[in-house]
Formats: sequence, structure tokens, C-alpha cells
Amino acid sequence: MRQTWLVLVAALAAAVPALGANYRRPAAPYPPRGSPHRGWARARAPPQEISSQAKHPFLKWGDLMRRLIIATMLALAMAALAALPAWAGSPHFVGTPTITRSGDALTVAGKVAGLGDETQINVALTADVACINPGNNQPKAENKGATIAEGTFPVQNGKANFSVTGVGTTSPDCSPPMTLRYSNVVVTVSGDSFDPDLVFAFPGTF
Repeated sequence: MRQTWLVLVAALAAAVPALGANYRRPAAPYPPRGSPHRGWARARAPPQEISSQAKHPFLKWGDLMRRLIIATMLALAMAALAALPAWAGSPHFVGTPTITRSGDALTVAGKVAGLGDETQINVALTADVACINPGNNQPKAENKGATIAEGTFPVQNGKANFSVTGVGTTSPDCSPPMTLRYSNVVVTVSGDSFDPDLVFAFPGTF
């Protein structure tokens, strides 16, 4: 989008000197040969005007108007370009983000494309964390909507890879033989130039 505006502005700028330079002054009506007014018309033409016409054969008024119109269009295009936010394209996940568990740690990885002019993305991993007793499988402590991990990742050519790893916490702490259980796991990708955020929810528990 921004590239399209730049091409338009460049084209308008190139057109300014071209338009108007190709527009000649239309020939003024002159009495036909043999007309009694022919000598009168020649005598009435002031010397300085004849000299000006010979020196400047183009129509100044048409040239001025065309340059004014093009300059106005150019200014409007530049103002519109300046008002445009950084174009972020259409952010989307490439494939499906993956989730793995190692001990009590969760790792979520994935790839995002369509980021346009974005320079970096922010990734957050959230989940409901519960401390489970192996005997009755009932939560002894919970931490709903907890942020498990966060990270910032660079964007190259509108694409970015990410991988975040974290361990949930509960109060009181979840110590053996009790274990952590994750549910409602969500990865959220945000940036400066796109809204709403890109969100993926993992079904099930981990």
C-alpha cells in the first residue's frame, strides 16, 4: 500500500514539468489577406507584445493552471501518504502453533506472516494453572489467566518465528507429589501497527 502511494507521488512529480510544456498558445485570429483591417491589426499590436509572443511561444496561463493542478494533487497525495499508518498487511499464523510440555514447563512455537512494515512482534503465553493432587485430582491451588511466558521477536520480510517457554505458578507453591495442570492455554501476538491482536487458543489440558 505504501509502495503504491510512493509510485503515485513519483508519477505526479514527474508529470509536473511535462504537462504545460506541451501546450502552445492558440493562434490569435488575424484578418485574412486583402482585408482592410489587416494593416490596422498589425499597427495596433504593441511592439513589446509582439516581442513577448516571439520570445515565449507557449500559453503561460494554461501552463500555470496545469502546474497548479498537478502541484495540488501532489500535495494531497503526500498528505495522505503521511497520514497512513505503517501498513501491516494481513497478519496470520503460518500453519498451527505447536505446544509441548517438559516437566512443568510449557513451550509454544510458531510462525507469523503478513506483518508488512512491522519491525517486531510481542508474544505472550497465558493459561489457567492448577495444582493437582494425584489422589483425588482436585485443584489445591489455582492461578487463572496467568502469564506463563513473554517474548519479543524481530520481523524480516513481513515474517517472524517465535518460541516462548515458561512455568506457571500457584499460591501456595505446587510441590511434589502434586503437579501443575494447564488449561485454556492461549498464545497472543501483538504489534505496533495491527489491531486486533493475533490469538490462538489450544484446546484441552496439558
